[in-house]
Amino acid sequence: MPTLKPTSSRIDFNKDEQKTRLKTLAIGEIQSDIDISLIVRELENLMIDLDVSYIKNFSEYKDLMLAKEKLVNTAHKLIKNLEKHDQQAAEDNKDYYNLLLDNLVLNYSILVLKADQLESSKSSADSIDPTVTNHNTIGRLQNLGFSYSEKRQLADSTLEDFNLKLPEYISQMPIGICVATGDDLIFQYANSTYLNIIDQDNTILGRRIADVLKDIDTQEVYDEVYKVYETGIPYIAEEVLVKLNRFNSWQTAYFNIVCQPIVEIDNSITGIFVICTEVTKIVSSKKILEDSEHKFRTIIDKSPVAKTILRGPEFRVELANKRMLNFFWRREWEEVKGKPFLQIFPELETQVFPKLLNKVYSSGLAHSENNAVAYVDSGDGRKEYIFDFEYAPLMDAEGEVDGIMISAYDVTERSKQEQALKTSEHQFKSIASVMQQFIWTATPEGILNYFNQAVFDFSGRTEEDLFLNGWLSMVHPDDREENAKLWTKSIETGQDFIFEHRFRKANGDYRWQLSRAVPQRDEKGIILQWVGTSTDIHDQITFQETLEGLVDARTKDLSEINIDLQSSNQDLESFAYISSHDLQEPLRKIQTFISIILDSDYENLSDRGKSYFVRVESAAARMKNLITDLLTYSRTSAVDKNFEKVNLQELLEEIQGDFIDTLEEKNGSISVENMPNVDGISFQLRQLFVNLISNSIKFAKEGIPPQISITQKLVNGQDLNDAQLYKNQNYLEITLKDNGIGFSQEYASKIFEVFQRLHAKGTYDGTGIGLAICKKIIDKHHGVISAKSDSVEGATFTIILPLEQ
Repeated sequence: MPTLKPTSSRIDFNKDEQKTRLKTLAIGEIQSDIDISLIVRELENLMIDLDVSYIKNFSEYKDLMLAKEKLVNTAHKLIKNLEKHDQQAAEDNKDYYNLLLDNLVLNYSILVLKADQLESSKSSADSIDPTVTNHNTIGRLQNLGFSYSEKRQLADSTLEDFNLKLPEYISQMPIGICVATGDDLIFQYANSTYLNIIDQDNTILGRRIADVLKDIDTQEVYDEVYKVYETGIPYIAEEVLVKLNRFNSWQTAYFNIVCQPIVEIDNSITGIFVICTEVTKIVSSKKILEDSEHKFRTIIDKSPVAKTILRGPEFRVELANKRMLNFFWRREWEEVKGKPFLQIFPELETQVFPKLLNKVYSSGLAHSENNAVAYVDSGDGRKEYIFDFEYAPLMDAEGEVDGIMISAYDVTERSKQEQALKTSEHQFKSIASVMQQFIWTATPEGILNYFNQAVFDFSGRTEEDLFLNGWLSMVHPDDREENAKLWTKSIETGQDFIFEHRFRKANGDYRWQLSRAVPQRDEKGIILQWVGTSTDIHDQITFQETLEGLVDARTKDLSEINIDLQSSNQDLESFAYISSHDLQEPLRKIQTFISIILDSDYENLSDRGKSYFVRVESAAARMKNLITDLLTYSRTSAVDKNFEKVNLQELLEEIQGDFIDTLEEKNGSISVENMPNVDGISFQLRQLFVNLISNSIKFAKEGIPPQISITQKLVNGQDLNDAQLYKNQNYLEITLKDNGIGFSQEYASKIFEVFQRLHAKGTYDGTGIGLAICKKIIDKHHGVISAKSDSVEGATFTIILPLEQ
């Protein structure tokens, strides 16, 4: 690899060319540490002419040495990137190298100009001494590869040529240089790099800085530059923010700036020269890095997992999030910031953690553990922690470990729960081992992993045999397929497993078992295991089979009884037919003959005969009424339930018309509220109200006109305290109230029974079946009827009918 040497006998201060050659050397051909040694040598050759005491006092000299060191370090990093085949990191280091080299050339150029300025003022009084080789132009020539004799020969011929070409050399420098003079700081000179930076051309010469760079006079940098002109104090700054209108837009840029006053022989200041290098890319990279680090620290700080970063071999605390500070360490940030970890927590010296930290730091390999135990001291005393943790090494740019990030997650409660689970499991197995009932458990996937001792005693199988061949080998062959099907379904769905099957005893007999397994779940509903039991139900199954035989026999008996009952019902139907036709016909003839005798021969009868005939006539009438009521009652029981919409309003109006003569005779009345429609059997509902109204008229008080009122209201089943009614059904409540003689309340439940009479037979007409028919009709309509009464208020009947059947 070639070294950097002049390519002609003339002095060449074209630093731009030197920079290009250095880039090629450092980036294009660097492959090993040998190449770096060559780079270092060329850098030393480039800077030997600056090794002068007064130059070393310049601040730029220190910056130059620092830039040189960073340049070499970057070359080392590049080698490591290439060795690791990390192409992205290599590209990043190349870009960083370019920026460092720009900065180095800038500082080098500044020092050369300062040296030239000092040498120029010195040469005005003294002649140039050709023996001086370390601090003048000829000295620099020597340090770039020329011998001393060559310098003597070239000194006179090149010095004048160099002074003539110095502006040209400066114009080619990769740093921006400009000169401005006068109170208005008018541009007198600007090299091509400077013009490119501000996006201008040579037409700016002769114009004010403030006019060329619009609005720059409102920025801080202009004030600082103008102070140099006013005070003569140089202005040197890095990463200065300047807003420029260039490349057709306003841009924010950053510069390293050196501004020197132009001092005349009489020490007056006539202007300034400015040297600047744009470092916007460097600043942007730094900001990206800072933003990235800020985001990283924010994520760390807000993480629910305790985290800290320790740096260097002393493990100094660089960062600790709130979870680590407040929970594990119980300390404030200022107490731990920047301090060695073991100095903060000396109690850890006797624990395993320092050894693990050193191992990770030296090996670069991460380390993690679960359920570790640590004892940590703080102001509130010593506390024990059970936690999972990880030590992760942090690498520097060279790939060397320079820190460790610790992540810790408290699992104290989980550990206690696991211990409690182990204790509970031990207790469970201890209890299960002495139970006669079969106890077994299975994994979430359905693999049986535990049987209690009763299973082995029953089957005569060993633990190894049963687990190896599976529990289906103990199940009766006829039950195995269904057993496997239901067990698979339970595993897939998480539903309980319930099955009756037969297990084989040690002697070969089979006994029926009822097996049941339920899943045990965690707080999230995830199945942890299955716990099952098998209970001997052989005796119950045998008893059930016997019972089923008895039930079959009893069912046969009941079938025969049912046939007899049907025959009896047919007899009743025949009786109803006879009552309807055969009994009523002779009864009508008896009534007819009695009526003829009473009409034609009444006067020829003796008084006793007259009495007998009257009594016979009355008895025949009662018998006819009785037969009629019995037929009505029977018909009410047998009629089909063909419900339809019944207009109660029209029905009651018709009934009122039927009783108009009777009411006029007794000067009575009936009042009826508007009635809705209900589902019902029309002729039965008519019979219901006819019987109730007839009953009220019949039992009117002597000398008092009967008054009957019929009212209604809609109610809901849940508001009615009656077990016969449905809670979610809507009902119509009808109240029929009269002012008659009433009855004693103790008979309220009896008046609806067949043949039930509350008065002597001769006092009031009737058969005692009317209210029983009413009760039968209400039952047919799935309603209820009740009555209440007293001697003063009369009787009140309450009817509850469903609006819809």
